Amino acid sequence: MTDIEYISRRLNARSYEALEDFKLELASVVRRAAASNALQNSRTYLQVEEIALRVFAKHALDAAQFTYNCSEDTGFEVTNALKYCMGRMADMIGQELGLPNGLSNSAQNDAYAAIANRTKVKLNEKRDSLVDDYFHGMMGSQKMKKEGTVNIVQSNSPGGVQQVGSNFNQSAFIQTHQSLVQEIDKALASPEFKALGTEDQLEVRDLADAVKLEAEESQPDVGKLKRWGDKLVKVTADVGLKVVSSTIAALLLKMYTGG
Repeated sequence: MTDIEYISRRLNARSYEALEDFKLELASVVRRAAASNALQNSRTYLQVEEIALRVFAKHALDAAQFTYNCSEDTGFEVTNALKYCMGRMADMIGQELGLPNGLSNSAQNDAYAAIANRTKVKLNEKRDSLVDDYFHGMMGSQKMKKEGTVNIVQSNSPGGVQQVGSNFNQSAFIQTHQSLVQEIDKALASPEFKALGTEDQLEVRDLADAVKLEAEESQPDVGKLKRWGDKLVKVTADVGLKVVSSTIAALLLKMYTGG
């Protein structure tokens, strides 16, 4: 029997995760735009739109997969719970677009306002499309199917992804979290990091700060640590900090496997 109350609680949490993800990426865009005097640039506005749609799609699809993993049901009750979750994601991201976010009074800028409004429409259209797909048992062009594993972080092998269970190991976290903070601090002070361009430095630092914030807690938010850790591993590898990426990946994997 489907536990709709449990599913609804978990979906509600995922709505806030989507908002946090968007806010972090938005802050990174604003920082980079400010560094290059491009706060009023139409390219910056379009980048904000792209991020909003991408973050929404990722978290909405994750929510759909979670719902099916938990229920194996695409009936009205489950679909309505998912619809409410996706609606909240779209609404909260849309509201964030209209708040003062450092885009140099862009809330009063006609060009930005037009793009923000268009983005809100696209978010709602995407929500309706994904809900319709779910109700008909589809995930994109594929039939819905239950997943048995999740991707946590990249493995040490180039381009590889380690498939592991999603259980967080508190004991391994206690043993490892200080090492993770130290490795991040060491990376941010390294010549390799300082040799990166301004935009790459800002992106890495934003993610590093988010991971450290959770790693320094005695009881971290497991979802945030996993989400930001995965992003930090990917971004550091993409910008050429491959040793940093591998070291952080190994520490995070230990937290989720205990190995």
